[in-house]
Amino acid sequence: MKTLKRNSKTKEFLLDVWSFKNCRPAFVFETESKHNSTFLERIKNPSLMLDYQMSYIKQRAEIRDDFLPALWPYIGTGIFPSAFGCKCRYFQDKEPWANPIIFGDPKAVYKLKKPNVYDGLLGDVLNMEKFFIKETKERIPIRITDIESPLDVAVQMWDPADFYTAFYTSPGDVNFLLQRITELIIKFIRKFSEIAGELLFIPDWPSVWMPKDLGVCVSDDVMANISAEHFAKFSLPYLNRISDEFGGLWIHSCGNISHNLDNLSLVHNLRGIDFAVTETPIDAVLDRFRGKIIISMRVGLNKKGEFLNMPQFVRYVQKKLKKKVEGVFLYLEIWEGNRAVPVKCSLEQIDEIYKLLNNIK
Repeated sequence: MKTLKRNSKTKEFLLDVWSFKNCRPAFVFETESKHNSTFLERIKNPSLMLDYQMSYIKQRAEIRDDFLPALWPYIGTGIFPSAFGCKCRYFQDKEPWANPIIFGDPKAVYKLKKPNVYDGLLGDVLNMEKFFIKETKERIPIRITDIESPLDVAVQMWDPADFYTAFYTSPGDVNFLLQRITELIIKFIRKFSEIAGELLFIPDWPSVWMPKDLGVCVSDDVMANISAEHFAKFSLPYLNRISDEFGGLWIHSCGNISHNLDNLSLVHNLRGIDFAVTETPIDAVLDRFRGKIIISMRVGLNKKGEFLNMPQFVRYVQKKLKKKVEGVFLYLEIWEGNRAVPVKCSLEQIDEIYKLLNNIK
């Protein structure tokens, strides 16, 4: 009952954030579950995946942040390429990766099968979703699986060197493939949403709650690697099609996306963007979108970096935001070397962050 009351209060607060009311930045700590299983074991065994995720939810129950629990039927970024026939490589402790099936000849796109929502790993995701709902007796929200943008899916299916060359030599063939991918993504989101019903939890990444009537979330990491001109030709039209279908879009991207901020402003019903402050300068994003959309900033708290001292981190945020800014999420990750590790700061330190963020004027 205590947990339910806390979740209810958190959702009320996040609704205020999404409504751009004058309140502190929302923040979520990324932690790691202590579980005796590998990622490969979990994606092959829905029962094990459920146990892992329930363990994760319980382990972080005492952390005072704005996390809302949800189960995530996640198998990796290769789910859409696999539906078109790509074979996936499997690893013990990281997600599967799709092998390209298009090399050299751009006309190969016309020979690809037209998949349905249960082809390849997409069916595994939907079956895992059904399993989670049944086993928990419809008591825990279901977070939508990772939805990569059409461009992100295409670059996995097509040998990257040949794919980027085709931007110049065969743009029509590239667009044909992107149209097919977009159609599949839309059909899959509809099916996932139909299965989840009222349990549907948006977005897929980062794990901060979004009202589902605002649309969906996609990851478009390729935008960091291509020019603004190519993004406008090969990503923007398909992002807009998805946004038009579902009533809005939250977009995540890794890498420096500064050169595509103007393009992002052209996304229909853009609800928010999620970026890493170590890659895309905060000031560029704030100058372009402050007070207009949700700004979600991922911050790595590296043991060797400037953010080890938690009050120092809050002062950094205060300096950058300068005052309370409507619609800000902070997604905090603890890093050791190049990998995320369990939260190293104490519950008391996290509580201090909570209080300090409340005092941003």
